[in-house]
Amino acid sequence: MASKWIKLHWTRPITADYPKIWRTFIGRDVDSDKLTEYRIEDLTESRYDDTIKHMEAFYLRDEPVSQIVGGSKDAQYIADYGMICGSILRQGSSLVCLRASSDQIVGVQTQYVITKADNFGKQAYERSQSPKTKKMYDVDAVLTKQFSVFDSYGVSEYLYLHNQAVDERFRGLNIALRMVEAGMQFCRHSNIKVMHGVFTSDFSSRACETFGFKDDLAISVDELNKLRPELGIQDMKSKQLSIKSFVV
Repeated sequence: MASKWIKLHWTRPITADYPKIWRTFIGRDVDSDKLTEYRIEDLTESRYDDTIKHMEAFYLRDEPVSQIVGGSKDAQYIADYGMICGSILRQGSSLVCLRASSDQIVGVQTQYVITKADNFGKQAYERSQSPKTKKMYDVDAVLTKQFSVFDSYGVSEYLYLHNQAVDERFRGLNIALRMVEAGMQFCRHSNIKVMHGVFTSDFSSRACETFGFKDDLAISVDELNKLRPELGIQDMKSKQLSIKSFVV
């Protein structure tokens, strides 16, 4: 019987410091307005189900393309996302931000190391059952099919920033930025030279630019609709889609 999960070729070495705490910081506790500690660490198997629920609640609802296609209200889209996200988590490369006092998940950054031997996106597209999931990949492909990270940066592997979501109650504490910084630490620790991602949110795009992420390719939503009107990406709250990279 075929596995439900898509296999990724890069394997993270599990060392004595796994799960590794990448950073801690002090921030406002939203329940008391007192200061409390937060920590960003490796996401472990015991929290996979909690993480997928977090992403369904805060990523599928808020991400611009998912909003347009109505992904958060489509049971099969949610199931597809669970399969894709669950496959990524099993590489052991994703990060979670916890409120230290309760171990509550307040933010997640799903990320994975992709190699030349992988065809993760193709497999995710083929295994997905919802037309809405396939449309999401078709939107991304307008950019990704025109650009090769491997060729452009001369690397055999890179860290792909898949998705990021912060619990809405904890927004405004710079958790998203701190998780990106932790991703950079992960790259240095793992000797990975490039971070790369598709950006559909104007906010996340601007945030990563503050760290020095550069546009590899960008297209306005208006241009996208002229180029691929059949995708029907109308009234999207973002003005632009881009793929960006950061050389670590």
